[in-house]
Amino acid sequence: MICKNKVFCKKTKKLTKFGNIFFIVAEHSNMKKKIFIVILCVAMIASFSCFSKENRVFATGDTTSLSIYGQSTQKVLPDKAKVNASIQTLNLDVKKAKQEAFDCFEKIKTALLELGVENKDVQISYFSTYPHFEGADRSIVGYYANLSFDYSINNLENIQASIDKLLENGVTNVCGINYEVSNYKAIYEYMLKSAIENAKDKAKTILNDQNLQIKNIFEEECYNMNCIYKCYYELAQNQNYAENNQIEITAKVKVEFN
Repeated sequence: MICKNKVFCKKTKKLTKFGNIFFIVAEHSNMKKKIFIVILCVAMIASFSCFSKENRVFATGDTTSLSIYGQSTQKVLPDKAKVNASIQTLNLDVKKAKQEAFDCFEKIKTALLELGVENKDVQISYFSTYPHFEGADRSIVGYYANLSFDYSINNLENIQASIDKLLENGVTNVCGINYEVSNYKAIYEYMLKSAIENAKDKAKTILNDQNLQIKNIFEEECYNMNCIYKCYYELAQNQNYAENNQIEITAKVKVEFN
């Protein structure tokens, strides 16, 4: 700190500390009153918390209260898939381009139904038309029609056969495949029960198998995704992809005992 006459204050009385801030109490040679000069502010060290769940035991007299976090995880093979594909047509007449795209979709839908895909599981997800330009003057030489659709297939062994049907009947792009677990909800509910049992086992270990009663159970938030997404070319390279890539389902609970 520089005083008005650009000379450091010299007559230091003492070094004192307030919280994490150090002060020098100094008296300027040309002034009668004391001037407090802050010379150093120690960086605050914030304790970083990783929000890890901690088990807690509270004991008061003859009463024991215990909070335990339980967890259960299971890896499950996908048993169904959703395929996304698209059709693109080009015609000088925009109406004909649109009609050709929808006619192609109906042919594909019929082929999928023959493979055992249910009618309700074949859905159009997007449709658009736009002009096709050529030349320096950007003149319109035709119109594109784009139709995207999804279908669900419950027999994974039929995925490649269904995609072959798409390509044979005019599909221009197979975008990707989502593998899923059909009974995901039931498995998750089972994992919740297993997580509670995990918490009970921990409680018995901590308190040497004391006879504790469950007071409250809280479901903890955890990230699960019932989906494995891959592009079609990855399926072509590894047709057993679903068998080699399982979906992980995790359930977490907080259980209070007393």
